[in-house]
Amino acid sequence: MILADLKFIQVEFGSLPYKNLISFRYSNLRAPLNLEWSKADLEDEDKQFHFAVYLNNEIIGCCVLKKINDSKIRLRQMAVIGKYRGMKVGTYIIKKAEDFCQKLGIIEIEITARYYALQFYKKNGYTSYGDIFIDVTLESVKMKKLLNNNTNV
Repeated sequence: MILADLKFIQVEFGSLPYKNLISFRYSNLRAPLNLEWSKADLEDEDKQFHFAVYLNNEIIGCCVLKKINDSKIRLRQMAVIGKYRGMKVGTYIIKKAEDFCQKLGIIEIEITARYYALQFYKKNGYTSYGDIFIDVTLESVKMKKLLNNNTNV
């Protein structure tokens, strides 16, 4: 797999690609924990930015961005298919999501990271804050990153 072969595509809420993305998110984020979607899990999906990463027309990764205010966004529901982990796909998703955020004028991204992914996010410039807590049955930690929004570059 070559990163240049990946396509980071924004997916329109309610579309067929969105339904495929919901299925991908369920299979990779909920089903492994024996969890179903709750109404709260999918609340306000129509107001969020959905992205799929395609390789040869197959979804291999995703993320969702939820705007908190004009300067802050939450990165959520990030996943990469297991066989592509460790191949820089996650870093590719982070970079593309950050580029998108910068175009919106966002200066801070926050995430709730699964604790086992802490080092991955740290390598990508995120810092943790607060105590470890349980989120969707897993140890998690809050993290954030300030973006460099220098528009003179």
